[in-house]
This record gives sequence, C-alpha cells and structure tokens, in this order.
Amino acid sequence: MMQSAMQISVVVPVRNREDLLGQCLSSLVASADGQSNVRIVVCDNGSTDGSVKVARSFGPLVEVVQSTAQRVGGVRNDGAAAHKTAEVYAFLDSDCVVPPHFFAAIVETFEHSKATAVGCEVVSRKDGHWSERAWDELHRPGGDGPRHYINSACFCIRSDFFWKIGGFDAEKVSSEDVDICRRITFAGGSMWQSEKLAVLHLGNPQSVRGLYSRIRWHGEGIWEEGKGLQWSVTTAATIAHAAFVVIGILWGGWEVVHGHLTGVVLALGGMLLAPIAFVVARAVQHRRAVPIFSGVALMSITFPARIHGMIRSFVRSR
Repeated sequence: MMQSAMQISVVVPVRNREDLLGQCLSSLVASADGQSNVRIVVCDNGSTDGSVKVARSFGPLVEVVQSTAQRVGGVRNDGAAAHKTAEVYAFLDSDCVVPPHFFAAIVETFEHSKATAVGCEVVSRKDGHWSERAWDELHRPGGDGPRHYINSACFCIRSDFFWKIGGFDAEKVSSEDVDICRRITFAGGSMWQSEKLAVLHLGNPQSVRGLYSRIRWHGEGIWEEGKGLQWSVTTAATIAHAAFVVIGILWGGWEVVHGHLTGVVLALGGMLLAPIAFVVARAVQHRRAVPIFSGVALMSITFPARIHGMIRSFVRSR
C-alpha cells in the first residue's frame, strides 16, 4: 500500500468498552498495515473492566495513555496531547470499526477537499435494533460534499487548527462535536464528508430503554450552565414538541371534561404532530423515501428523551 508523508494519530477514547474495543483496534491495525505514518493511541478514562488489557494486547502497535478528564471532550484532548507532532488527528469511538482503506481515504479526502476537518456519519448494523435502521434513514444524509457538522465518532482534523481553536470543549456533557464544528466554521475552517470514511457503529442501544437513556444523555448537552440553551434545529424541534404536547393535553383535557371525545384526538395529535412533521421534513430534505411508522416511533422516543436530558441539566445547574 502506498504510504503518505501525512502523519496521522488516531485517538480512541475508552471507558469500560472491553466488549467492542478489540474489534475497533483490530480494524485500525489492519488498515494501518504497512503505513509508518499512522500511530494509534487509546486514551483510557478510568476503565474498571478489561479495556486497558485489551488495548495492551496489541503490543507496541497501540499506545495506552490515561486521562482523568470528567467529560469525553477532555479525554479526546488528552489523547491528542500525547501526539502533538501529528499533522492530523483522527478521533474514533471505541465501538466503531473502520474499513480496510480508512487511512488512505483520510489522506485522499484531505488532499482532494483541502478542508480543515473530514469524516463521515457512522453506519449502523443492518441486523441491529429497529431504531438503528430508522435513525440512519432519518439522520444520515449520505453522499460526499461540504458539511456544517461531522460526528465525533469519526472525526479527522488538521492538528494545527485543532489546537488553534482549543480542541474539544472539555466541560460539555455531550454535543461536543456540534460545538467544535461551530468553532471550526467561526474560525474560517471548512468540513467535508466522504463516504470512503464511513465506519461501522457497533455500540448502538439494542432496546427502547437503552435508546432513551442514550438520547437523554445527549439532551443534557443542550442546556449548559452559564450559557443557557444551545440553539439548533434539533433544539427548536424538541421545544416545539414539548409545546405541542402541553397544548394538546390541556386543550384535549378541556374538551373531554366538557364531554367531547375529540379531546382524545387533540391530545394524541399534540404528541404526534412534531414527530410526523420531522419525518416529513427529513424526507423532503434528503429527497428520498423514509420509514414513516418507525420514523415517527423513533422521534416519539427521541423528543421526550431530549426534553428529559435538558431538564436534568437545568436542575443540576441550579
């Protein structure tokens, strides 16, 4: 395989991911075979399972460093700080598997796009939970081209620019990728998605309860102490859903009290209006058919979970 002079350091933050870390690192090592320009660092954040043992089983191919950061953004920063001579940092979640051509594709994409950061939305397993397929259909735009956002599960950035903007926000509970993408744009940088960089995400929740918990955690990043609400299209849709639910229940309850069964329809309408509107909007945006029933079901879980996360974060800040 042809080597490139571009020095790439992969940063894999991990905490208690023994079950999937081996698959992640095996794919990285296989993709880096024969390339002396690639270094892999696992940044452990206090794992109490066998994650560190798994990482060290790869010998000198994988370096292990420790981080005491409180948030995942800080863990990623600590991993990057261990390799400050790198030209590019490739941040990869510990439950993701890269394709064989991953590193060659990183070099090619940077050279072609001239972008500050490159990456791709992750791909879910086809045999996983129904919510994984629905999520991909609704949220994954697909294709190559400029983007305003790149998921931190597969996020590659030029190191000089990374340090110029201060790296990831080490204080954010979640949504640290949304934040860094905004700062890249504000600082005059650009981002590019390439499907050649698509990685397989193995760690998605496999139950509705797990899905709710994961999205609730993401929702905690929408409200920040001292900053208030972090506005985005997602935030606006979430708040709109909350408003529709409250109006639907109050209006519907009033109708029921006065003997009108249409109140039940109004209450249900309030609960379903935002999820249905979101699914339709995604179909128009992506110009393709999307799964209506599973999509509405997914967003009917997603919106309440985000609201729950926002409330938790708000209460904690008080």
